Amino acid sequence: MRSLCLALAIAAAAFAQTPQLLIDGKPGLGVSSNPTSFGRSAVDGTVTLIFDDGVHGTQLWQSDGTSAGTVLITSFVGPVIFRFVATIADLTVFVVERGNSLELWRTDGTPAGTTLLHAGTVNSGLLYPTAEVAHGNVLFFADNGTTWRTDGTVAGTFSLGVPHATWKAALPGATLLYGLQGELIVSDGNTAAVVGSAPGGLLVTPDWALYQTNLVIAPPQLLVAVTALHLPGQPSLSLPIDTRIFPLPGRALLLAGASGLSRWDGLAAPQQLLAWTAVDNYAVLWGTRYVFAATVPGAGGELVFSDGTAAGTQVLDVVPGPTGSGARLALPLRDRVVFWAATGGLGAEPHATDGTLGGTMRLADLEPGTGSSVFAGFTLIGERRAVLAVQTAALGKEPWLTDGTTTGTTLLADLQPGPGSSLITPGGLLGNVGMFAGGKLVFMADDGVHGREPWVLPVPGSRHVLQRYSTRRFEVGDPVLGTSVPLAASYLAPGDLGTIAIGLPTAGFLPIAKHRCVHVDPLQSFLATMVVASPTGQWNGAVALPNQPSLIGLDLVVQALFVDGSLPLGFDAGDAHWLSLGS
Repeated sequence: MRSLCLALAIAAAAFAQTPQLLIDGKPGLGVSSNPTSFGRSAVDGTVTLIFDDGVHGTQLWQSDGTSAGTVLITSFVGPVIFRFVATIADLTVFVVERGNSLELWRTDGTPAGTTLLHAGTVNSGLLYPTAEVAHGNVLFFADNGTTWRTDGTVAGTFSLGVPHATWKAALPGATLLYGLQGELIVSDGNTAAVVGSAPGGLLVTPDWALYQTNLVIAPPQLLVAVTALHLPGQPSLSLPIDTRIFPLPGRALLLAGASGLSRWDGLAAPQQLLAWTAVDNYAVLWGTRYVFAATVPGAGGELVFSDGTAAGTQVLDVVPGPTGSGARLALPLRDRVVFWAATGGLGAEPHATDGTLGGTMRLADLEPGTGSSVFAGFTLIGERRAVLAVQTAALGKEPWLTDGTTTGTTLLADLQPGPGSSLITPGGLLGNVGMFAGGKLVFMADDGVHGREPWVLPVPGSRHVLQRYSTRRFEVGDPVLGTSVPLAASYLAPGDLGTIAIGLPTAGFLPIAKHRCVHVDPLQSFLATMVVASPTGQWNGAVALPNQPSLIGLDLVVQALFVDGSLPLGFDAGDAHWLSLGS
């Protein structure tokens, strides 16, 4: 195989981080093609788009982030509504509504590879696939009150013969489903069986310790009884119904209720960590700590950080006193949390913190004076940066970029000049700004001229996951030129051996077995390092990138490959990540 030096010799020109119109799907002043949904495609470096080009009606398209690379996939006749798009390894699965028919389809990214898997009716209760099985090759859905499975083939789409259930968690070698009547269902993807019942609800922690919740009506209050299923015979715990439950290491839970934060191990009474009078529904996991926006007595509205211990639970009191800063969460980056807060007599504006007062700063006064800018969604572009949807009086809702620093928080473009809003972010606060097509972010916007259309933003220095294939996990840091990019593997079996391949992406995907694909070009790649599992199933490594500005924007793929005698070619094509080199 060629060396990485030869692969990198195909240097890309530096990209300016400026959004561009991807395609004017329905030309005409202010006329929209109305792209309504984005989804992952089966082919490397692409996304699926749904829009009406004025000729073919509403159809599914595939795009590599370029106008020439945006091609038609489906050709449905008559009115059609796309209801769902998901990915099963090397296939895209979607649901369409046509008249009284609800249909499950699959595509490999070509019109010839687009086929019907299952047809139901609007009244039969066909529901959309919910999540992947542990090995990433099955989606579950429901029709006529029973649970079905599909692997993207007609023969592999059939009823499992168990009640209507939704995906709950991946267990070792199996999947846990949860029925409408509280049934606990375990499936290996081919068969399924009801193994128990948790009629009030269910939470699954990373340690696979199961917790059952049951509704208790105790006028004038509604409570939730929580029972640790992995500790038979232990008493249950009654909590307010609005309590949120977060998993902690060591089979413990972090309980966030209206009156405060507590830790519970399922044995003794909960240990209160902090009292508060109100808390936002939105919370984030940042490293090993959960971050909440709460109103704390004596401190007011501020951020609360907790690792589930008393010593590790702290209030970030950026504005001392009972009023506080009115902090509201935005997003976690690698080494800081970005949030909106009012400090220094100004309105709510973006701030960043490393969890300490000394490491907290205002990033910008986007709405000058006492007015407040409004945060309306984000998409992470790697672990260091994010594209934000921010609304101001002068600019409307437009795309911004932040790396959690003052100099790195900038307006990407005022796509609809003046106070009009261009950016379209379905899903509210948690809604994504867009999706990745290779090293480019595709999003929806209306610039006031072309109507509502897909736009694209090159994002060098970013990385995103292409596919997850098995229980083995492989992670990679941001591809910053002139640095050593960290690599890590986890959930490895004792004796696992593998390698990390880095090189140019394939033109498509190279299947080696069912739902096992190689995404790195074998002729233009090299083996970066060997993977040998530690006794704890972990592995860590790194790869150095040259400090050559001419390489900015070059797209590469890094993929973990493991020795696996159970597969036809003797190896498993594991997790793959798309890298766009940058600073």
